[in-house]
Amino acid sequence: MGVDFSHGDLHFSYVNFNRFRRKLALEIGVDAGEMEGFGGSKSWESIDDPIVTLLAACDSNGEIAAHDCPFVSKRLLEIVAESPEDDALYWKERAMQLVEALQIAAEREEKFHIG
Repeated sequence: MGVDFSHGDLHFSYVNFNRFRRKLALEIGVDAGEMEGFGGSKSWESIDDPIVTLLAACDSNGEIAAHDCPFVSKRLLEIVAESPEDDALYWKERAMQLVEALQIAAEREEKFHIG
């Protein structure tokens, strides 16, 4: 049980996917705990960043539209590149696997399913 994706071989436990997305939110200056879906009440719509598509998606039966996959993938790649060198290697490896999976969905023009 956990979070699987329609493209690629990446798998997270629900807890680790939650941690991953919280870390990702911090990388763009957002406290996920204040946001909808993470226990808070702030709307993701108030944040203008392509990665919000991934952050706001449900971890069970969520999806990213095919036309959004290239933007999410590109932004995730930028965030990883901007992350400090000494940042957790595990986080970066998982992010890069997610980038690859999103790119596959984009190339195939398919929705990217989460969960």
